Amino acid sequence: MSDFEKTLDDLEKESLLQDIEIIGRDKGIFLGELVEKHQPKNILEIGTSIGYSTLFLVSALPKEGKIYTCEKDFNYIQIAKGAFKKLNLTDKIELVGGNVFSTLPKLAQRWDMVFIDGDRDEYYEYLQLFEDKLNLGAVIVANGIGTYETRTRDYIREMRKSGNYESRYQDFGIDGMEISVKE
Repeated sequence: MSDFEKTLDDLEKESLLQDIEIIGRDKGIFLGELVEKHQPKNILEIGTSIGYSTLFLVSALPKEGKIYTCEKDFNYIQIAKGAFKKLNLTDKIELVGGNVFSTLPKLAQRWDMVFIDGDRDEYYEYLQLFEDKLNLGAVIVANGIGTYETRTRDYIREMRKSGNYESRYQDFGIDGMEISVKE
Protein backbone atom coordinates (compact mmCIF):
# COMPACT_ATOMS: atom_id res chain seq x y z
CA MET A 1 0.00 0.00 0.00
CA SER A 2 1.40 3.40 -0.98
CA ASP A 3 1.81 6.25 1.52
CA PHE A 4 -0.95 8.08 -0.35
CA GLU A 5 -3.40 5.16 0.02
CA LYS A 6 -2.45 4.68 3.68
CA THR A 7 -3.05 8.38 4.37
CA LEU A 8 -6.46 8.19 2.69
CA ASP A 9 -7.29 5.14 4.81
CA ASP A 10 -6.13 6.95 7.97
CA LEU A 11 -8.30 9.98 7.14
CA GLU A 12 -11.30 7.73 6.48
CA LYS A 13 -10.83 6.12 9.91
CA GLU A 14 -10.42 9.55 11.54
CA SER A 15 -13.62 10.76 9.87
CA LEU A 16 -15.52 7.81 11.36
CA LEU A 17 -14.00 8.26 14.82
CA GLN A 18 -14.82 11.97 14.96
CA ASP A 19 -18.01 11.85 12.87
CA ILE A 20 -16.53 14.14 10.22
CA GLU A 21 -18.20 14.19 6.81
CA ILE A 22 -15.82 13.50 3.89
CA ILE A 23 -16.55 13.11 0.18
CA GLY A 24 -15.64 9.43 -0.11
CA ARG A 25 -13.59 7.56 -2.70
CA ASP A 26 -15.97 7.80 -5.68
CA LYS A 27 -16.23 11.58 -5.50
CA GLY A 28 -12.54 11.86 -4.73
CA ILE A 29 -11.56 9.85 -7.78
CA PHE A 30 -13.94 11.97 -9.85
CA LEU A 31 -12.25 15.17 -8.58
CA GLY A 32 -8.85 13.77 -9.53
CA GLU A 33 -10.14 12.96 -13.01
CA LEU A 34 -11.42 16.54 -13.41
CA VAL A 35 -8.01 17.91 -12.41
CA GLU A 36 -6.30 15.55 -14.84
CA LYS A 37 -8.65 16.57 -17.66
CA HIS A 38 -8.52 20.36 -17.13
CA GLN A 39 -4.94 20.73 -15.77
CA PRO A 40 -5.67 23.76 -13.53
CA LYS A 41 -2.68 25.71 -12.24
CA ASN A 42 -4.49 27.37 -9.33
CA ILE A 43 -7.18 25.50 -7.42
CA LEU A 44 -9.27 27.03 -4.66
CA GLU A 45 -10.93 24.68 -2.17
CA ILE A 46 -13.51 26.06 0.24
CA GLY A 47 -13.94 23.62 3.10
CA THR A 48 -10.74 21.62 3.59
CA SER A 49 -12.22 19.59 6.42
CA ILE A 50 -9.48 17.07 7.26
CA GLY A 51 -7.81 17.27 3.84
CA TYR A 52 -9.33 14.16 2.27
CA SER A 53 -10.67 15.85 -0.88
CA THR A 54 -7.52 17.98 -1.10
CA LEU A 55 -5.45 14.82 -1.54
CA PHE A 56 -7.51 13.77 -4.55
CA LEU A 57 -7.15 17.25 -6.05
CA VAL A 58 -3.37 17.27 -5.58
CA SER A 59 -3.02 13.72 -6.93
CA ALA A 60 -3.48 14.93 -10.53
CA LEU A 61 -2.22 18.51 -10.15
CA PRO A 62 0.18 19.65 -12.87
CA LYS A 63 3.80 20.15 -11.80
CA GLU A 64 3.41 23.94 -11.67
CA GLY A 65 0.00 23.76 -9.97
CA LYS A 66 -0.95 24.78 -6.44
CA ILE A 67 -3.99 24.35 -4.21
CA TYR A 68 -5.21 27.03 -1.81
CA THR A 69 -7.57 25.41 0.64
CA CYS A 70 -9.64 27.25 3.25
CA GLU A 71 -10.84 25.85 6.57
CA LYS A 72 -12.16 27.51 9.74
CA ASP A 73 -12.13 24.56 12.17
CA PHE A 74 -8.83 24.43 14.10
CA ASN A 75 -9.08 20.68 14.80
CA TYR A 76 -9.64 19.90 11.11
CA ILE A 77 -6.72 22.15 10.14
CA GLN A 78 -4.38 20.22 12.42
CA ILE A 79 -5.43 16.86 10.96
CA ALA A 80 -5.12 18.14 7.38
CA LYS A 81 -1.71 19.70 8.02
CA GLY A 82 -0.48 16.39 9.40
CA ALA A 83 -1.63 14.53 6.30
CA PHE A 84 -0.09 17.08 3.93
CA LYS A 85 3.21 17.05 5.81
CA LYS A 86 3.30 13.24 5.95
CA LEU A 87 3.07 13.14 2.14
CA ASN A 88 5.50 16.06 1.61
CA LEU A 89 2.82 18.17 -0.07
CA THR A 90 3.25 21.43 1.83
CA ASP A 91 4.83 23.06 -1.24
CA LYS A 92 1.77 22.18 -3.37
CA ILE A 93 -0.95 22.96 -0.81
CA GLU A 94 -1.43 26.22 1.07
CA LEU A 95 -3.86 25.76 3.94
CA VAL A 96 -5.57 29.05 4.76
CA GLY A 97 -7.10 29.03 8.23
CA GLY A 98 -9.99 31.23 9.30
CA ASN A 99 -13.34 32.40 8.03
CA VAL A 100 -13.37 32.31 4.22
CA PHE A 101 -15.21 35.64 4.06
CA SER A 102 -12.19 37.36 5.61
CA THR A 103 -9.36 35.18 4.25
CA LEU A 104 -10.36 34.68 0.61
CA PRO A 105 -10.40 38.37 -0.37
CA LYS A 106 -6.71 38.51 0.67
CA LEU A 107 -5.72 35.90 -1.94
CA ALA A 108 -4.67 37.58 -5.18
CA GLN A 109 -4.70 34.46 -7.36
CA ARG A 110 -6.94 33.89 -10.34
CA TRP A 111 -8.64 30.49 -10.27
CA ASP A 112 -8.68 27.72 -12.87
CA MET A 113 -10.70 25.43 -10.62
CA VAL A 114 -12.76 25.81 -7.45
CA PHE A 115 -14.06 23.04 -5.22
CA ILE A 116 -16.80 24.13 -2.82
CA ASP A 117 -17.56 21.89 0.14
CA GLY A 118 -18.28 24.37 2.93
CA ASP A 119 -21.47 25.51 4.63
CA ARG A 120 -24.24 24.70 2.15
CA ASP A 121 -26.26 27.81 3.03
CA GLU A 122 -23.33 29.98 1.88
CA TYR A 123 -22.53 28.52 -1.56
CA TYR A 124 -23.96 31.53 -3.40
CA GLU A 125 -22.02 33.92 -1.14
CA TYR A 126 -18.82 31.92 -1.77
CA LEU A 127 -19.41 32.30 -5.50
CA GLN A 128 -19.69 36.07 -5.09
CA LEU A 129 -16.33 36.07 -3.28
CA PHE A 130 -14.34 34.40 -6.05
CA GLU A 131 -16.39 34.89 -9.24
CA ASP A 132 -14.44 37.93 -10.45
CA LYS A 133 -11.18 35.96 -10.09
CA LEU A 134 -12.25 33.04 -12.30
CA ASN A 135 -10.35 32.47 -15.51
CA LEU A 136 -12.35 31.76 -18.64
CA GLY A 137 -12.96 28.00 -18.74
CA ALA A 138 -12.53 27.64 -14.98
CA VAL A 139 -14.23 24.58 -13.51
CA ILE A 140 -16.35 24.98 -10.37
CA VAL A 141 -17.37 21.86 -8.48
CA ALA A 142 -19.94 22.16 -5.70
CA ASN A 143 -20.41 19.16 -3.42
CA GLY A 144 -23.60 18.18 -1.61
CA ILE A 145 -26.02 19.51 -4.20
CA GLY A 146 -28.27 16.45 -4.19
CA THR A 147 -28.60 16.14 -0.43
CA TYR A 148 -28.78 19.88 0.23
CA GLU A 149 -30.64 21.10 -2.86
CA THR A 150 -32.92 23.43 -0.89
CA ARG A 151 -30.00 25.03 0.95
CA THR A 152 -28.03 25.55 -2.28
CA ARG A 153 -30.97 26.81 -4.37
CA ASP A 154 -29.57 30.31 -5.08
CA TYR A 155 -26.20 28.88 -6.10
CA ILE A 156 -27.79 26.31 -8.42
CA ARG A 157 -30.02 28.96 -10.02
CA GLU A 158 -27.00 31.18 -10.73
CA MET A 159 -24.98 28.36 -12.25
CA ARG A 160 -27.77 27.03 -14.46
CA LYS A 161 -29.63 30.18 -15.50
CA SER A 162 -27.25 33.18 -15.47
CA GLY A 163 -25.72 32.43 -18.88
CA ASN A 164 -22.23 32.75 -17.36
CA TYR A 165 -21.71 29.01 -16.90
CA GLU A 166 -22.30 25.71 -18.58
CA SER A 167 -23.48 23.57 -15.69
CA ARG A 168 -24.59 20.00 -15.05
CA TYR A 169 -25.41 17.74 -12.14
CA GLN A 170 -23.16 14.72 -11.53
CA ASP A 171 -25.10 12.04 -9.67
CA PHE A 172 -23.38 9.86 -7.08
CA GLY A 173 -26.47 7.98 -5.90
CA ILE A 174 -27.52 9.48 -2.58
CA ASP A 175 -25.83 12.81 -3.35
CA GLY A 176 -24.19 14.67 -6.18
CA MET A 177 -22.08 17.57 -7.38
CA GLU A 178 -22.79 20.53 -9.62
CA ILE A 179 -20.05 20.81 -12.24
CA SER A 180 -19.89 24.23 -13.90
CA VAL A 181 -17.56 25.79 -16.44
CA LYS A 182 -17.09 29.57 -16.71
CA GLU A 183 -18.03 30.76 -20.18
